[in-house]
Amino acid sequence: MTVLTMLDGASICAATSGAGRPLVFIHGWAMNGGHFEPQRRAFSKSCKVVTFDLRGHGRSSEVRGDPTIEMLASDLCEVFEKLSLRDAICVGWSMGAMVMWAAMSDPSFARRVSALVSIDMSPRISNDASWTLGLRDGRRPLETIKAIEAMRADWPSVVERFVPRIFAAGEEAARSALIEQVVSETSAHDPEVMASLWESMSVQDFRERLRALDVPMLAVHGEKSQLYSSATGEFVAQSAPHARLVKLRNSGHAPHLEEPEEFNKELSRFIEELESTATHHTPSVATAS
Repeated sequence: MTVLTMLDGASICAATSGAGRPLVFIHGWAMNGGHFEPQRRAFSKSCKVVTFDLRGHGRSSEVRGDPTIEMLASDLCEVFEKLSLRDAICVGWSMGAMVMWAAMSDPSFARRVSALVSIDMSPRISNDASWTLGLRDGRRPLETIKAIEAMRADWPSVVERFVPRIFAAGEEAARSALIEQVVSETSAHDPEVMASLWESMSVQDFRERLRALDVPMLAVHGEKSQLYSSATGEFVAQSAPHARLVKLRNSGHAPHLEEPEEFNKELSRFIEELESTATHHTPSVATAS
């Protein structure tokens, strides 16, 4: 474990294992870097795997003031600089994908990245009359305000309701131990920090950023996701110029945890493509068996 000191004095806890091309994993809202353990074990044999806890999460520093996606993106850029990462593949899960997309607007960061992987995320989570590919519950500004108020008022209850929805519907019994673990870890977070980050996520719109990406991207979608529809995954893959979509049939919002072997196989295939082909990828859809 390495403790990285950011320019403002905040501490980011990061872990590296293996050697080779950097493979950097960015976790989601209220999660932590440890949720990529199945990938760390598999890919540290051939890559330099980097996991870390975003600011305000896990073992990293608590946040001074109200955290934002932009703040986390700035931290990601600093992590890359401090670890001297180049030719890296970034894997962003949920909010981590937003952090990754936001960081790509920094030219110095973008030069260090050769490919992206997004896991079950929309470029805009809030819905309105012209956009319905955000959260499945059709959340609009009023619902977002109520959700943020609930986080601040009774965080443990929010966690108990939210965490099971991360996983595929109907799989609660089979994944009860995993759900219990994630509930325990998520409950430990500061509700003010989580509420502020949710508020920041709710106003983000990365649709134009997706269209401007000039690196290959793999968009992974869980077909049983309770948070985002298949149409959302298709939009992401069709928007980024060099992207393709893979759907994991038995996964919800966390394919890397729910179907780790299948997810790792698809990620390995993507890495092999990067190493053996030019950087011209046409959008396509594949369904993993």
